[in-house]
Amino acid sequence: MTGYGRLLGVLGLAVALGSLHAFSVIIVPLKSQTGASLSSASFVYSAAIVSLTAGVLASDWVFRTMAPRVVAIGSAGLAAMGLLLAAPATGLVPLIIGYGLLFGFANGIGYSLFLSEAGKAMPERPGFAVGLATAAYAAGSMLFAWVLQRLRVGEDVSAGLMTVALAVGLAGVLAFAVFDGPKRSARLAREASETLSARRTVVLWLVYLAGAISGLMVTAHAAGMVSLLGGSYASETLSVMALAAGNAAGSIIGGRMTDTWPPRACLASATALAGLASLGLAASPPLLMALALLALAGFAYGALISIVPRAVDRMSPPGAGMRAFGRIFTAWGMAGLIGPWLGGALFDFSGLYAHALLAAAVLSMAGAAIAWLALARSDAA
Repeated sequence: MTGYGRLLGVLGLAVALGSLHAFSVIIVPLKSQTGASLSSASFVYSAAIVSLTAGVLASDWVFRTMAPRVVAIGSAGLAAMGLLLAAPATGLVPLIIGYGLLFGFANGIGYSLFLSEAGKAMPERPGFAVGLATAAYAAGSMLFAWVLQRLRVGEDVSAGLMTVALAVGLAGVLAFAVFDGPKRSARLAREASETLSARRTVVLWLVYLAGAISGLMVTAHAAGMVSLLGGSYASETLSVMALAAGNAAGSIIGGRMTDTWPPRACLASATALAGLASLGLAASPPLLMALALLALAGFAYGALISIVPRAVDRMSPPGAGMRAFGRIFTAWGMAGLIGPWLGGALFDFSGLYAHALLAAAVLSMAGAAIAWLALARSDAA
């Protein structure tokens, strides 16, 4: 299959799986449909984040067991099955199992798959291809948020989830058609036993955790930050759009950076930008400046998301990148639990977001320092 065909399959799968992160559109309708509290309904998404992380962690074994096209149709099928189980649910248990566990786990497998296949689609510019894929994943959350709103999920959640299941299934069929090639060879499996060193693993894990906590905290509370600055509902909507636009741009540019810049420079730049954005937001700037800073925060987070898998791959022995990335990706899963919660907890304590944003800035700057100092010997990677 040509590179363009494979890239089409990558982007289709990325957009469809990105629908998982449109959960905020259906959380209130699910609360009404199930009679659960808002915190209980939120647990469905938390379960999906944990399961997604587990899926990425398990993907190395999956890729050594099945060919890419089989992984594509299998993960898409499992995701669609989970969504169909969750669609008619009138209680939390089917939602947690279907959306949280099955859709989340399949999403993690699919996420690892399209990152891996993106590099094959554009071997001369693998970082740029990974950036396109992560940007498409982010765009999927925006696209399906709009689709779900158009489907009036406030009145019928089941129709919305079944529509997402159909889209994921079709993306899986497309990927099955274009992802040719065998499963990972025994030779690569043996080489993968020489995995990323423990020191580099810890360093990359800490850098990813620091940057992701900052990015996810700002993402979760962007509308609230704008509201506290006196913004209208329209301004709150603009805050989400600014973050999303910055995220997409950062994913593409960050991925392209990894084709030419050394890993530590890429990682340090992304996390330092996140720290600057958080620091600026903590100063309660005018509304227009706040929107620009939110776009910068989204850019930094999007860049980090595309930089980390490429940095891990470049710094790992041949064939060991996916296994190492699975381990390091657990930092993102932990950040998904810590970042939004920390922002809310510090706001409840003070009535302001400044404390949470200062904490995010400190974490990000610490991540930048760790990346620059601890990875200095990796410049030749």
